[in-house]
Amino acid sequence: MKAWLLLFLRASTGALLIIWGLIKARAPETAIHVSDKYYDGLLSAAALQAPLGWAQALLGLLVILGVFRRIVYPLQAIVLVAGALAIWKYLVDPL
Repeated sequence: MKAWLLLFLRASTGALLIIWGLIKARAPETAIHVSDKYYDGLLSAAALQAPLGWAQALLGLLVILGVFRRIVYPLQAIVLVAGALAIWKYLVDPL
């Protein structure tokens, strides 16, 4: 059971990274809008969107595959926690 739950956790969080990475890489205007709204424009440069997007998608793929775990899992945690911290007030009170 534990192995299946960990696989599901890897697949779901990895898929989240892949989806958002592909949005950054393929629709940079959307990523810039999100960055402006939630991250105070910290990563709004158009030139950053494609490289960051592909890196995030690759990170998600590595998470799903479960390779390089000592490097990939902490990076995943940093990306996901940073994203959650940026939108914490919307998570607490979505209305």
